[in-house]
Amino acid sequence: MTGQIPCFILHNSWEETQISIQQLRESPLISTIYLICPEDQHPKDIELPPHCQFLPTTRPFLSFEHLNELDLYCTGDYFLLYTKGTPLQLGYRAVERMWQVAQSNAAPLVYADHYVKQDDTTLPHPLIDYQAGSLRSDFDFGSLLLVHIQTLQKAINIPDEILAAEYLCNTEESSIYRILAPAGFYGLTLAAREEFERKFPIHISEYLYTVDESDRRSSGEKQFDYVNPNNADAQKAMERVFNYILQRENRYIQAEELFSPDLTQGKFDCEASVIIPVRNRERTIADAIRSALEQETDFPFNVIIVNNHSTDRTGEIIAEVAAKDSRVIHLQPERTDLGIGGCWSLAIHHPACGRFAVQLDSDDLYSTPQTLQTVVNAFYEQKVAMVVGAYRMTNFQLETLPPGIIDHKEWTAENGHNNLLRVNGIGAPRAFFTPVLRNEIEIPNVSYGEDYAIALTLSRTYRIGRIFDPIYLCRRWEGNSDANLDIFRQNANNLLKDKLRTFEWEARRQDEGILSEIDFVAPEWEERRQDEGILSEIDFVAPEWGEREERFTTNNFIIQKNPKRIKSATAQIDKVNERACFLCKENRPEEQRTYGRMRNHTVLFNPHPILEEHTTITANSHVPQCFTPQIQMMFDAASEPDFMIFYNGPKCGASAPDHAHLQAGIEPGLPIFYEDWKKKLIARMPDIQSPLSEQLFLLEDYPCPVFLIEAPERKSHLLDLLLQSLPIHEGEYEPRINVICRKNDDYKYEVCIFVRSKHRPDCYYAEGDKQILVSPASLEMGGFFPIAREEDFRKINERTIRKILKEVSITHNEAEKIAETVAKKAKESQFNNETWRELLDFYDQYTRLDR
Repeated sequence: MTGQIPCFILHNSWEETQISIQQLRESPLISTIYLICPEDQHPKDIELPPHCQFLPTTRPFLSFEHLNELDLYCTGDYFLLYTKGTPLQLGYRAVERMWQVAQSNAAPLVYADHYVKQDDTTLPHPLIDYQAGSLRSDFDFGSLLLVHIQTLQKAINIPDEILAAEYLCNTEESSIYRILAPAGFYGLTLAAREEFERKFPIHISEYLYTVDESDRRSSGEKQFDYVNPNNADAQKAMERVFNYILQRENRYIQAEELFSPDLTQGKFDCEASVIIPVRNRERTIADAIRSALEQETDFPFNVIIVNNHSTDRTGEIIAEVAAKDSRVIHLQPERTDLGIGGCWSLAIHHPACGRFAVQLDSDDLYSTPQTLQTVVNAFYEQKVAMVVGAYRMTNFQLETLPPGIIDHKEWTAENGHNNLLRVNGIGAPRAFFTPVLRNEIEIPNVSYGEDYAIALTLSRTYRIGRIFDPIYLCRRWEGNSDANLDIFRQNANNLLKDKLRTFEWEARRQDEGILSEIDFVAPEWEERRQDEGILSEIDFVAPEWGEREERFTTNNFIIQKNPKRIKSATAQIDKVNERACFLCKENRPEEQRTYGRMRNHTVLFNPHPILEEHTTITANSHVPQCFTPQIQMMFDAASEPDFMIFYNGPKCGASAPDHAHLQAGIEPGLPIFYEDWKKKLIARMPDIQSPLSEQLFLLEDYPCPVFLIEAPERKSHLLDLLLQSLPIHEGEYEPRINVICRKNDDYKYEVCIFVRSKHRPDCYYAEGDKQILVSPASLEMGGFFPIAREEDFRKINERTIRKILKEVSITHNEAEKIAETVAKKAKESQFNNETWRELLDFYDQYTRLDR
C-alpha cells in the first residue's frame, strides 16, 4: 500500500529541509510532507516538490494548540513526526519497518534507536524500552516517531478537560493555554499509554535513522534541566498534565491523606547519625568526615561510615579519625555484594544509629556547621518522615558550577509526592526518620537510585519535609560516578529509575471504584439501625392511588415518608456561598463517616438516607458539581448488580451544587426500571463482542421524556453524543440533567438521563394548602418520592407526581429534536469494530475533578 502516512517535520533552513524531504520521499508509504514553520518566517518564494506543503503557525511547536492544528491534516491510522530541524537521514526501509511494527502490534506510538553525528563522528544512540513507570517528562523517544491518530486525538482532549476544571474554579482562561503550551509533546506521549489494555509506546531496538547532535553538554549538566528556573513554566505545565493522568489512572494521592509519624517513638542514644557509605575515596573522605564532625548542634550525634571494601587508603583514613573521635563509627561489612543501598541498610539497622539518619556522600560536604541542626529542626517543625534539602554544585575547589543551586522548588506540599513520579530526583541532603526506614522500608541494594526509591515509597504514605536553602555542597570532579556518563550508562540508570517508578505506579493503584470491592460492613448498618434508628424511622408507605391509566401497572410510584430529609428538601441552593460546604472534610457532620475510597473520591455514609446503604461519593477537592468528569466513576460504581448510582445536576436537585459528588445505594425497585414503558430506539453503536449492543432509547409513555442507554461496557459513546446534543442554559456550564445508572440482570448498564427545564415545581413555592415541599432530584425523576413533611405525604398522589415530573422536564417535542440530533451524529460517526476499542477508553479521560 502506498501513501498511507502523512509526515510533519520542523522546517529550519531550506538547505537542510531539502535533505529531509529527499529522504522521506524515497518511502512509498509517505503521503504528504508538511513543513512546519512560524507564520512570520513562512518562505513564500520556494517552489516545493510534489506532495509537500508548508504549514505556517502562530502556535509553539507541538503545543496542545499546535497538535490541534496537526489533527486537521492527519489521514489514515498513523502519522510520522520528526521533531528536529536538522537534516534527517533514514536507514534502509526505515519507515516501512516502523509501519510494520505499528500495524502488527496496534501500537499507539513507535520509536527507534538511531545514530547521532558529532562533527565527523557517527555514534550509536540506543534508547530504552517504555514501561508503566516511564513517566518522566524527559523520557528519550528520539526525534522520529510514528504516532497513531487516536493517540493524537486523546492528547488534544487533555487540555480541554483541564480548561473545563480550571473554568469551574474561576481561573482566567487566557492564562491557562499560556501555561499548558510547552507540555503538548509530553501530553502526546502520555496519551500513548493505554493502561486498560496494557499497551505502551513500542521501542524498536534497531538503528533506523541518523540525526545531527546539537546539544554537546555533558550528561551531568543535562540531567538538571528540569530544575533550571528558566524551565519552571514548562515544568509546571507538565506537572498539571501528569496530575490529569494520575487521576485518570487512579494513582493520585491527596495531600490530606498523608500521615505525620510519631517522632517520639523508640529510644536512641543519639538524636542523629550522619551516614557515609564509601569505597575508594581516599581523596575526599577526610573532607567529608571533617564536614560532619564540625556540625554544631544542641543534641548528641554520631557519624556512621560504611567502608565497602576499599582497596586504597580510604580505610586507613577512617580508622585514624575514629581513633581520635568516639563519634565516628567505622563499619566494615563482611558481605562483598553490597551496593550503596545495602550499605545504608547496614547503617540504619546498626544499634548506634540515631533517631534521624542524615545522608552525606563520601565526596560531598555540608555547606555550613548548622546543616545538621537545620535538618533535625525541620523534622519536628514540619512533622515529617523524611527531610530533603537543597544543594550547590561546585568543583573540587568549591567554585560554583552550572546550574548552581539545585533547590527542587518544583516540590509543593500539595503535590510534591505525586510529581515525584514525573521527575528523576528529589534533592540533597536526604534525611530519614530511622524507625520508618527500619520497620517499613526495604532499601534496594543498588548503587544508583536507592534514595529515589526510598523517597517514592515514603511519599506514598508520609509527609515529606523540604528545606529550600542550600545546606549541602555537591562536588563535581573527575572521580564522580555520574559527572559525565556515556549513553549506555545513562540508559542503564534511566531504565533502573523507570523500573522503580513502575513498582511505585502499581503500588499506588487505588480502588478501581467498584462498590462491591468496598466493605459496607453489614454490622455497622445494623448498629445504625438499632442505635440511631435512622432506617427504622423511615416509613415506606404505599400511597392511596386514584384512577390509573391502563398503561400503568400497580404501584406506579413509591412515596416514602422520611422526616429527616427536611434539610435537603428546603436547601437554599442560591445561598451556597453563605454556608460552609458540608461535603468538605473539615465541615462534615459527625454522622457522615467515611468507609471507603474510590479513585479521587471518598465514600461517606449519607447522614439522612433514603435508600438502604445510602452513600455519598464525594470528590476529595472542593470543585463544583459537574457530570462529565464523573462519568467513568459512575460506570465503575454501578458495576455490582443491585447497586444504583445517581447524579443530581447543580440546577436539578443537588443540595450541594458547590461540591462534586455522586450518590449510591441498594436499588429500591425504581418504576423507571421495572415498569414496561414503551421504548423508541434512537441510535445504536457497534460493539466488539456482538453487533448493535449499545443502544439509546427514548421512553415515550413515561410522565416525562427519558433517554435510556443500554451498554455492555463501563463506557458509552452514545452518552457522549447525547450530552453533546443537550441544550445548556445561559450562564450555566452543563446541561440540566439527572442521571441514574445500574447494572441490570442481563449484565448491561442501564443509564437513564432526565433532561430538566427547571429546578423546582410551582407547588414548592405555593402558599398554604397548595404548597408541597418536593424538590425533584434523580430518585423522584425515577418514580421514588421521599417526602419530609407529614402534610405533604398526605396530599401527594399519582396525579400530583405526574404533573411535577412533566413541569420540571423538557417537552416531548424538545426530546424528539434531541433524538434526531443524536441519531444524525451516531450515523455520521461511522465507527467500526476496528476502532471501537479506542472509543471504549474515551471516558477514561474524564475521571479527574481536581489536580
